[in-house]
Amino acid sequence: MRSDPNVLARTRATLMKGRIIFLGDLNLHLRGETAVLLRNGFLDCWVELKGDDVGYTWDPQVNGMINMVLPFDNRRMRLDRIAVSNGSDLKAESISIFANQKLEGSWYLYPSDHFGLEATFSIRPLPFTKPIYQHDLDRMENDTTTGFRTIRTISLMRLGLVTLISLGLFLLLI
Repeated sequence: MRSDPNVLARTRATLMKGRIIFLGDLNLHLRGETAVLLRNGFLDCWVELKGDDVGYTWDPQVNGMINMVLPFDNRRMRLDRIAVSNGSDLKAESISIFANQKLEGSWYLYPSDHFGLEATFSIRPLPFTKPIYQHDLDRMENDTTTGFRTIRTISLMRLGLVTLISLGLFLLLI
């Protein structure tokens, strides 16, 4: 099967024509990964409306349930996104986080390990002019920080915990 060298260009052109909302757990861990959406014809609704507000949807400092499953994981990230095709007549009016409170009667249980996102859109009257996303994509793409522990550090800490527990059990048994 031969690949079409114009497939990316045709895909971008198609996206620019329609009302497309792309959303879900995209697992974009680093701040710089947002540029992937922008370079492929989507506007990140959170960034459009909230700017540099972090908007974490994965936050072990708030959601203690995460540390029950992934001890020592302190990475706070905006893994979930709602994006709309750039150039469409859809306009994000609001975006917010929900399901970020413990379930009633629980000391640690949340509805999910991720918080939810909800957005409201309006349809702009035609014709309209929407400028292309004006963020500094090069700066954004080069931002590989999370400001938190790396997977390697978290894994080493977990290994250390397992080793300590094993050693403790061994000492109890001798």
